[in-house]
Amino acid sequence: MVMSIPATMRALQQASLDGPQDLRLVADAPVPSPRPGEVLIRVAAAGVNFVDISQSRGTFAGGPQPPYLAGIEGAGEVVALGQGVSGVELGAHVIGVGIRGGAFAEYMVLPAAGAVPVPAGWADEQALAWSCPGRPRWRPSNHSAGFAPDRPC
Repeated sequence: MVMSIPATMRALQQASLDGPQDLRLVADAPVPSPRPGEVLIRVAAAGVNFVDISQSRGTFAGGPQPPYLAGIEGAGEVVALGQGVSGVELGAHVIGVGIRGGAFAEYMVLPAAGAVPVPAGWADEQALAWSCPGRPRWRPSNHSAGFAPDRPC
């Protein structure tokens, strides 16, 4: 299966450390390429959480410096695989936290090892709402849906 990937995308870029009010729409941001061990997803849903707000204000230790593409947590369809990726298929729907950010964009890169499959029958938005940044709130089980609630964040 070959996925069509454009060269540019729309994305929200954090323009300053004055907070989320300084997010700017960029209409021609380059679509990132997955590096070895990474996957590229077409973002269907993105979470807004404490890390995003803290980064936008410059209060998250080690956070990016503006300008940067905002958003760390996303869900969507895998459209490209980096070198050496196994266990994740093109067309799969996953959620995860992007090391390079960019969830508030049309495409983002996730570490393949942290890309968690969206449970069968769930929409990307449902899976994202049920997750915690960096750790999904479900674990494999023998339940009919294949996943069971885990401990809260």
